[in-house]
Amino acid sequence: MADPGDLFDLPDDEADAEFELRLRAMETAVARLDAEGVFGTGADRHRVVATVEVPSEDGNDERTLRLNPPEALVDWAVETGADVVRPTPTDAPRCSRVALTSADDSVDL
Repeated sequence: MADPGDLFDLPDDEADAEFELRLRAMETAVARLDAEGVFGTGADRHRVVATVEVPSEDGNDERTLRLNPPEALVDWAVETGADVVRPTPTDAPRCSRVALTSADDSVDL
């Protein structure tokens, strides 16, 4: 079996599962950081959009909606043209909220 760090060396079904696992882990990490107040609290938190994004992948908007209070999403929705419809509770992550942006194997907070 290939090293789990080498997604492109895994068979497609394993790579897809590993990719989804990593996205969920990043979302969970960002949610935990948010719960700790890393992105601010109260009105300060409403000025930050926390997200986990992967260019050209589905799910970016849904993760952003799960990770943020509605007050933080007003400007984001205008800028991105996204519908600010809250996900149903069954779509919610198992922990609070989170934020990481990833592009080409780099991760920024």
